[in-house]
Amino acid sequence: MTTYPQYDSTFFSRRTTALVLIIGLHAAVIYAFATGLTHRIVDVIPASMQTTFLQDPQPRDDPPPPPPRVKLTPQRIDIITTTPKIVIDEPPEIRAIREVVAPSPDPGPPEVEVAVSRVLGGPGKGFPNSDDYYPPAARRLDEQGSATVQVCVDKEGRLTANPTVTQSSGSARLDAGALKLAKAASGHYRPTTENGLAVSSCYGYRIKFDLRD
Repeated sequence: MTTYPQYDSTFFSRRTTALVLIIGLHAAVIYAFATGLTHRIVDVIPASMQTTFLQDPQPRDDPPPPPPRVKLTPQRIDIITTTPKIVIDEPPEIRAIREVVAPSPDPGPPEVEVAVSRVLGGPGKGFPNSDDYYPPAARRLDEQGSATVQVCVDKEGRLTANPTVTQSSGSARLDAGALKLAKAASGHYRPTTENGLAVSSCYGYRIKFDLRD
């Protein structure tokens, strides 16, 4: 009896298909690895080298040198510390005046001599502070001197006319200061008296401008 093996075409076909699939899968994986790594290496290495030259920085203009330092030297100012003093010389207090009555043409009583007690006026109560009338310009120039001022005063001690300088101090500034003081003192003069009664009169007094330490 002769036995013939039966050929299973279905089994062969399945094995062949599986083998082909496995080989194809391996081939695909190998191709993917090969092509992927190659692209990465190619991407890392540039196709061509480019050379770029950096320009030298433009030189800046140097700032101008600072101005020279100015050294300030303080100026010494001398301040006059002297105190002005004005001295008012008053005239004598009492003057005795004898008045002689001339005889009349007709014979009459004998001559009669009348004695009058006269006291000249001068600076009185509330007289202004004389230091305030020393001219500043004369003080700076160290000007000193005396001026005699003539005033006419009524019974109340007020001026009846503008004062005048009868004897100059030698400085126009000092003379002006003396007149200013004489005018400011109006109402503060002591009037002249005759036998104890105030009368209007004119008299002079001396104003001395003096600087003292």
